[in-house]
Amino acid sequence: MPRPSIANAQAGEVPQSDPNAKDQFKDLDSEFKDAVAQSSPEDIYKRISDLTKDQEDLATAKKEDQDLANILEKKRTAEAPYKEANKGLKMKVKFCLRVLSDQGKV
Repeated sequence: MPRPSIANAQAGEVPQSDPNAKDQFKDLDSEFKDAVAQSSPEDIYKRISDLTKDQEDLATAKKEDQDLANILEKKRTAEAPYKEANKGLKMKVKFCLRVLSDQGKV
């Protein structure tokens, strides 16, 4: 049975949501969802605008967070030897595969 959608709905038929589908909004606060559901389209557009501005503010704060930058730099420094070693191992595997390919074995 095809999954219900607007594309395969009959004229006048309202497609039902899939009861087995995962609810992507389950972690949202119920009060927020209720408030949005009861809002006018204009209020929803304003809410979207406010939320988008909050996202931009958060991204700016993250970019300017010096503590976070220091932690990330420490992480990059700490993982550098592992990254280099892994890079070398990958290159050796590639070379082995190339030799096999040149010999017609792969």
